Amino acid sequence: MADSSYDDELKAMAAVMAALSPLDKKVRLDVIRWVMTKLDLRLDEKDGQRLIEESKSDGNGSGLDKTAGGAARAGNINTVVSKIQADSCRTILIAAALRLSLLQGKDTFSRGDLVGLAKAAKAWKADYANQTSTMIGRLTDAGVLGEKSKDVFYLPDNIIEQYRPLMD
Repeated sequence: MADSSYDDELKAMAAVMAALSPLDKKVRLDVIRWVMTKLDLRLDEKDGQRLIEESKSDGNGSGLDKTAGGAARAGNINTVVSKIQADSCRTILIAAALRLSLLQGKDTFSRGDLVGLAKAAKAWKADYANQTSTMIGRLTDAGVLGEKSKDVFYLPDNIIEQYRPLMD
């Protein structure tokens, strides 16, 4: 790596620190989660330290990930939003839950992961932020989302099966 690359990296780190320093811890974490989602990055679940790429794009802009066997599958939140024709806070939250459950293989996911992923969707509107808690409550009450414990959710099997044909 050339010296100018190190300089660029240090400048980027300084800019990030300058932007995050005035914020409280929770807001910092929300911003970092959002950035990681936008950049398709996640922490290695085994050691929690190493950043890994979340998806291996096929490089042609189709929004498809490659599975271990090389088959393409829906990749990012925008692909899921499009496939289920999500156009409201409610349906974008469902798209995020589908992404977390079906495509990332998570049995459970946090409120932060759900909302962070939903906010990363291009279809997300700023005024949805005022509806998010109410909508999550309604989705839980309706049985569309299950709540395993406080702010830890899962997608029930019947909901997964309802949307699975749209995901293929």
